[in-house]
Amino acid sequence: MCAELLGFINTTPTDKDFNIHEHPSGVLGRTMIETNFTDVFTKDWNWIMEVVEKIKILKCVREITIAGTGVMFYVDETGRHFFPFEKDIKEAVVKGIWEFLNWYNESKNNSN
Repeated sequence: MCAELLGFINTTPTDKDFNIHEHPSGVLGRTMIETNFTDVFTKDWNWIMEVVEKIKILKCVREITIAGTGVMFYVDETGRHFFPFEKDIKEAVVKGIWEFLNWYNESKNNSN
């Protein structure tokens, strides 16, 4: 979900073993990532913040606050928010991204 939000395209959608995502402009210096076996969206702060910055510009997002060991994603139209706390701020942000993207994709699919 993170890769696709950043504009990567799954070039192996029917492959059961590998998910290769490519990006024509080389986001963060990469043009291709293998999303099954990489932890760039859970361990690499640069990639995590790239996703957060992309989420910030979505029309439905009013504000994202990262503080202490928690993160808050405020969503305009529903008043919904995601506020995970974890022992580590990186874990909290990753969990917040995951919860938000699951909701976002579900709400997008329900509106079609």
